[in-house]
Amino acid sequence: MKGGEVVFERYDNGFDAETSTHLHSATKGFWGPVIAAMIEDGLIDSFDEPAAKTLTEWAVHPRKSQITLRHLLTLSAGLVQDVNNLQGHKRDTLAPDLYAHAIGVAALREPGVNFQYGPSCYYVLGEIMKRKLAGKEQTPLEYLKQRILDPIGVTTGEWVHDASGNPHIPNGAHLQAREWVKFGQWLLQGGEWEGKQVVRKDLLDELVVPSEANPGHGLALWLNHPEGQGSQSFQVTAEGSPGGWIFQGGATDLFAALGAGKCRMYVIPSLDMVALRMGDTERDRFSDDTFLRLLLTAPEPAGGRSDSTHSPEKG
Repeated sequence: MKGGEVVFERYDNGFDAETSTHLHSATKGFWGPVIAAMIEDGLIDSFDEPAAKTLTEWAVHPRKSQITLRHLLTLSAGLVQDVNNLQGHKRDTLAPDLYAHAIGVAALREPGVNFQYGPSCYYVLGEIMKRKLAGKEQTPLEYLKQRILDPIGVTTGEWVHDASGNPHIPNGAHLQAREWVKFGQWLLQGGEWEGKQVVRKDLLDELVVPSEANPGHGLALWLNHPEGQGSQSFQVTAEGSPGGWIFQGGATDLFAALGAGKCRMYVIPSLDMVALRMGDTERDRFSDDTFLRLLLTAPEPAGGRSDSTHSPEKG
């Protein structure tokens, strides 16, 4: 989408516009806006509210008592990830109640210091949201739909739940491309939709502020920051590149939701653009940097460069 209009759309390999694709970890991109909405609604004080205000069992723990919602959203809470019991949706070893299990994992590091990618912070957020929303008799997913998705006309497909009925927070969503891109467009518009401010812009702006632990990650969104990194420490910006770790060629204002199956949502405010790439397999050669280079940079004609070749910064 460019300027709010679809300018290119294509489906292959048996997929079509009606296919509801599992977003996997790109699901994480929904929850920063949800926390922002809960702040606006008075359910949460701020992104810096201590988790222990809701998780009272954490109040006497020397490290967990210091963890804030910001630490959880920036994946810098210092919690053990416990992939065996928390990661994925088909693993036989998954805990029957992922939320309850997550709040019991160990805290090995001081909060706010180290970035560590994984599911535990999101399932802790799930438990916090669940308790906050108990008075409204809503699950976190029901609140997401009522507060954000319904007002902007986004319909989800299946959503994975655990054995206790809790919606998977980091990896549960299935969406059609035309639905997911509306969510990206809403983020691009700073929370406004058809003349209505659905969530306060100043709160959504905080989602794309680089974290101290990893400038390549904000609050539940990935950032194309030159000094940032991806989920693995080797995913960094090449020396001398004008861009960041997602796209080396520029567009340092790009933010993204990234998931397995090579599901990607890129939002580039400077280009007024939202771009999706969706799939269901790891067995391809997809590269964020290659895809964005082909998308954002005109090809070189035979015999040399053309004056029409443009950089992302020039649009």
